Amino acid sequence: MESPLHLLDAAIGVVQHHDGVSGTSKQHVAFDYAKRIDLGFKKAASYAGSILKSLMVKDTADVELTVCQGRNVSVCEVTQKATADGSSSDLFTIAYNALSHPRTDVVGVPVNSDKLTYTVTSKGEEVMSAIMPATSTDDVENSSPFTLWFEARDVPAMGAKGFKIAVSEASHDAVAVDSTATAVKRKLLRGAGEFEVGNSAINLKFDRKGR
Repeated sequence: MESPLHLLDAAIGVVQHHDGVSGTSKQHVAFDYAKRIDLGFKKAASYAGSILKSLMVKDTADVELTVCQGRNVSVCEVTQKATADGSSSDLFTIAYNALSHPRTDVVGVPVNSDKLTYTVTSKGEEVMSAIMPATSTDDVENSSPFTLWFEARDVPAMGAKGFKIAVSEASHDAVAVDSTATAVKRKLLRGAGEFEVGNSAINLKFDRKGR
């Protein structure tokens, strides 16, 4: 039986051709490389998602894991749809660590609204999080205006950790976050169209006009 990973393995093997590595291939060949990798990636992602779901999600009947390939440009159809005004629903996110040692990092999830309350938990414990305006993505179609940031702490080596994002209609104006050194307050000033970050020593204001 052919492995679900074979298509991606084969595509990566083809791309190792010297013209593919050096970038000297003709454009139609480069397009073919991209097509092969995309098809292989989708099949491999579906297979990996089914395994992670069976291992990490207790009730898998109504859960479907999706890879957001446009997350780096604030595009993720699943999270944006779940956080749209009037149609909010909870999310489940899995952070995978491909390194050979435990890793702590900050994860960004594109969301469509800053008027909702987002509560991030892992194994029943709340994880610190904050809503911030997305970086400039005016030239990206269907990009999200906001990003929910939360800390994925101690994700095991070659392993994964699950996070539940509970979305509710209750709004908030400020989120207080305890860091190891200083209490930092992030505040959305909706009326002024500005975003403020500060502590006892310094305050920074960012103009959000046009977002």
